[in-house]
Amino acid sequence: MALDVLEIEKFLIHKYNKKFSNSLMITFYNALAKSKEPFVPIKDGEVRIYSCGPTVYDFAHIGNFRAYILNDILRRLFEYGEYRVISVMNITDVDDKTIKNAKERYPNKNLKDALISFTREYEQHFWDDMKALSNLVPHKITRASDYISQMQDLITKIYERGFAYGTDGSIYFDLGAYLKKYRYGRLLTLDLENFKKGARIDKDEYEREDVHDFVLWKAKKEGEPFWEYTFAGEEFPGRPGWHIECSVMASSALGIPFDIHTGGIDLKFPHHENEIAQDTAGFGVETPVHFWLHNDHLKVEGRKMSKSLGNFYTLRDIVNKGYSVREFRYVLLSAHYRQELDFHFASLDAARASLKRIDDFMHFLDRSEEEAKKQIGKIGAAGNENTREECLLRAFLEALEDDLNTPSALAALFTIIKGVHTSKKPFSIQNAQSLRRAFLAADRILGLGIEAKQSVFSFDAGTVEALVKKRNDARKQGNFKEADRIRAEIETQGIELRDSDQGTLWKER
Repeated sequence: MALDVLEIEKFLIHKYNKKFSNSLMITFYNALAKSKEPFVPIKDGEVRIYSCGPTVYDFAHIGNFRAYILNDILRRLFEYGEYRVISVMNITDVDDKTIKNAKERYPNKNLKDALISFTREYEQHFWDDMKALSNLVPHKITRASDYISQMQDLITKIYERGFAYGTDGSIYFDLGAYLKKYRYGRLLTLDLENFKKGARIDKDEYEREDVHDFVLWKAKKEGEPFWEYTFAGEEFPGRPGWHIECSVMASSALGIPFDIHTGGIDLKFPHHENEIAQDTAGFGVETPVHFWLHNDHLKVEGRKMSKSLGNFYTLRDIVNKGYSVREFRYVLLSAHYRQELDFHFASLDAARASLKRIDDFMHFLDRSEEEAKKQIGKIGAAGNENTREECLLRAFLEALEDDLNTPSALAALFTIIKGVHTSKKPFSIQNAQSLRRAFLAADRILGLGIEAKQSVFSFDAGTVEALVKKRNDARKQGNFKEADRIRAEIETQGIELRDSDQGTLWKER
């Protein structure tokens, strides 16, 4: 018995006859627990996600997009499951790198104006890349430069609760005071035995061996933009540190606590660890984020990407070498986000071949009715009670539920393709429709650009009306075998019939 036209898509929404949003049994590797945990939203039916976005001082490189693909698949899965998703991504437009490059680009401009002009340019390049990659635009985009006063407010709160101090024009997080009340090292194991109270560090990025009081507000420097700030009754003109920026933008946009925070594995320390400390100190909430998801690095042919090594690539470089951004997206999906990805240009060739298999399969499903009929006996389709499509799409969904296992999800789709082409069971137009709808439904999560072409199972209204009349005449004559044959012929056109007191009604499926 063939699947009807909606059954596979319904299966993706309704697992085991339950509403999808209530039956998602998704697990994530949570860096906070250092293990896989079942995901349970803070508020039923809603998921709030904060993603560390780009520092807009240059074009994003291909490794950066691992994090943004993670965000995109995460959001798409939840939205497909009918959750209300609130996704937020920040833009870091105030930091050491953006200030340095802005001054070099616009040496004659006012410092703040130069910073805005420079960072807006590279922010636009970033959004162009995201669009090319088919990533959904976040529901809310926050720029650090728009939240300076809120950053000052949070720093003041941290100070008032006894976890910050000012010295030499800068303001630091008092880690020694924090350790007396809270745990530092929630996301990774830190050796705090050699921690020296009062030792400070002004750099935004440092190694775990350099655990010190970290900077919340940097003192004004010659040749850098600054903002006025009255702190503890004294003037502290300067600019925010990197870590306080994300604490403020996330809490302002989503509140505290929220569900999921994502980012690259290199942000786990010190950036994300310091975010937790700041949120806990400022808001008094020990678990400000319930799930922390980190994607691993992308290397190029076994080596770290570096301009000095000549292996630093942007999406523009990919396209200039004759590949598509769609093929690059497939490469990212072909590796689990928590596994290191070793990028080779040969992997783009493999992606091209894989996408061609999918496209060819979709083209087959979009052929005309007559062409599909010619394939009977050569091309298989669904089984009977426990259909092949339903089983394999269950594998597709369960792969994504298992910590967003996109490689296994893709494998499930290719298993369907292979099964269809090797089965000896009769193929029907209804099965072709079901499969096409299933792949389009799956692509709402994968974002690979499988186009929804106009259905080839088209019909001519006059022809359908003539066939309906012919079927009714056969029924009146008692020729039910002929009436059933005509009904089957009509249904192969993608038409649904319903006999009623008003006569035979029909509609397109």
